[in-house]
Amino acid sequence: MCPFILERPPRFLLHSPTSAPKGPSRFHVTKTSSLISYVVPFSLVLDTNVSAAGHVVIASRGETSELEKLFVKAVSQSDTVNVKEVTLFVIQVSVSSKGQPTTPALKHVRLEAVVPSNDFSIKPGANVEVNFTVTNLASTETFSFHVLANQSSITGSVQPSPVALETKQTISCQLILTSESDASPGAVTQINVTATSASHNADVKELIVFSLTVTTDRKPTLKEKEKRKRKKT
Repeated sequence: MCPFILERPPRFLLHSPTSAPKGPSRFHVTKTSSLISYVVPFSLVLDTNVSAAGHVVIASRGETSELEKLFVKAVSQSDTVNVKEVTLFVIQVSVSSKGQPTTPALKHVRLEAVVPSNDFSIKPGANVEVNFTVTNLASTETFSFHVLANQSSITGSVQPSPVALETKQTISCQLILTSESDASPGAVTQINVTATSASHNADVKELIVFSLTVTTDRKPTLKEKEKRKRKKT
């Protein structure tokens, strides 16, 4: 795989969060009849957990009123990756009356979450539901929520997702965490709930909404299970 995270086109930040491909990656921009465009730097080698900045240079070939869509791609030069070409982002470009290309202004996106606690416990094979609220502090936007865990024994999802939020609008959401039945007792898992915006020109493509620490409890013994059953009856 050729992993890149992108922020703030047409100036952007590339980050390689996992095993970086050996060898350089070259950058390409869609060719059009009305625009000249390229990426600086032209190629780049990224080690694991290393970031690098770049930008897209766009120039007009002449007068045109067409709205062009440019795809900026990274092509790995390594033979060991399973994905050779990755689309980093898309830019919509129009040419003004002065013959200079323009791109949409960056859209400010910010969210604020209220969570009842940042520490939870979960039993192996069980679910935990966490209710929280999210407030949109910036422009009207549609967000999709994602749940990232540093251990595979716990997975999660957020409902509802995606959501369309007006400025200063607050909604109630629910995080649902599920633990595998063979999860190790005492294991501590870091959970990050993130949100991605639907707009291509958002100033931050992925926001960290909030983080949790989840501890896996030990499984109840057979004697404890029988005791609980007697209490229910």
